Amino acid sequence: MPTPLRPAMLFALTGLLHIFTFSGHAVAKTFYIDPATGNASNDGSQASPWRTLQEVIENGLIESQRWNRPYTPGGGKVMHNVGAPVKAGDTLELMSGYHGKIDIHWYQNSSTITIRAGANQTPTASQLHFQSSARWSVSGLTISPEFGDIDEGNLIRIESHGYNGPSSHITIANNTLFSANNISNWSVNDWLSRAKSGISVDGDYSVIRNNTIRNIAFGISVSGDHVTVQNNSIINFSGDGMRGLGDYGLFEYNFVANAFKVNSNHDDGFQSWSRDGKPVVGVVLRGNQFHTNFDHPNPALLSTFQGIGCFDGYYNNWIVENNLLAVSHWHGISLYGANNSRIVNNTVVDSPAHSDDRMVPWIRLTTHKNGTHGTGNVVRNNIGRLASISTGVSIDHNLEPDVTPSNHSNYQTIFRSSQSGNYQLKGSSPAIGAGSSQLAPSIDITGKPRNGAIDLGAFQYRSAPLTPLLLLLEDEPIAPE
Repeated sequence: MPTPLRPAMLFALTGLLHIFTFSGHAVAKTFYIDPATGNASNDGSQASPWRTLQEVIENGLIESQRWNRPYTPGGGKVMHNVGAPVKAGDTLELMSGYHGKIDIHWYQNSSTITIRAGANQTPTASQLHFQSSARWSVSGLTISPEFGDIDEGNLIRIESHGYNGPSSHITIANNTLFSANNISNWSVNDWLSRAKSGISVDGDYSVIRNNTIRNIAFGISVSGDHVTVQNNSIINFSGDGMRGLGDYGLFEYNFVANAFKVNSNHDDGFQSWSRDGKPVVGVVLRGNQFHTNFDHPNPALLSTFQGIGCFDGYYNNWIVENNLLAVSHWHGISLYGANNSRIVNNTVVDSPAHSDDRMVPWIRLTTHKNGTHGTGNVVRNNIGRLASISTGVSIDHNLEPDVTPSNHSNYQTIFRSSQSGNYQLKGSSPAIGAGSSQLAPSIDITGKPRNGAIDLGAFQYRSAPLTPLLLLLEDEPIAPE
């Protein structure tokens, strides 16, 4: 099986800087929560920890604010749990053990409260539900219904509420989520009755980063604006890997593999659509990987899922670049109805790990479903079958491999080892130096600079193969307050 480009983020100062926050008390504090030795009546110090995060929330130990209700824009906030020991800017450090079914409702912090696993600790929870809350960071938890009660369809939900008010600025990083630890023997009925979805984000300026999400229905679903989804692994899913319905979403360097066909849903690696006739604006899909079959644990239920499927536009000002799609469906990258959008330097190939289908995936930028044409679109520097229209679309510097579902031999002239899933360019590849510099990304999918001549596809040629393959991200985006 192919070696994945494992998501990896390199931030030089991560974990080295401690930010002191002034918010009604002199210096930010750390409180400790330990299911094994804690007690709800303790003071939360390291020597006298509280018991579970669920109890801390339910006992009102966090001072914050909430929106005036019913919520109206500009309606203001009121204090919540005045005088409680935990305040904006503080940290809740979790020890190993079960911390409950966690509902964080109506906590609009003035600065971020951090919930994190302690060093070498493995805290667990059955769900995490934010409603009408802002400025939280959660890291290091393992969340699954295997640990306890759950009343949500999503293991993590960031909810904006019409009456109680919106959520925003929530970071979910370095967590592990699964419906069940082992699904190798799950039947169709098991998938339909037991699979939970991963993360639902209806909160603007939120960040979903470095999470491992597996054995789930839907992976990461975003309806908020300005949301960053970065370096997550989504493996074994029965719905869509990712959904992006909000404006100005950034989906980059995520790894999506192994869909299960258990119902009539047309499974997608990534899907978007227009809501209420409004275009989806400013989405970036960069450096993601989509694999039909990556050591699929139950090939009898393998789904030949669509790659990037966007069929109900309009999609305005989108960037789709440096993605690798090794899929077994017509729709490799499909945008139906777009304006001023570009599909540049992607590699779209027919997966060698599923040989009994009749489809070779395409790159397709075409008309809106009502037949109207977009304007100002570009399809450039890609490797893959082309099925794009020419009206309103500039199509140039692309390479179409001459392959069929049963004959991939032409891939051998382009890639190092397509049969093993290595789509780096070989030294004699016709893709080397064949691209245009116009609108080309400055780095490739691995972070290698695209200096000099531009190669086609997601990989810029290197003389020695990159093993293991590594993604090097650009600087961390900073979301405005």
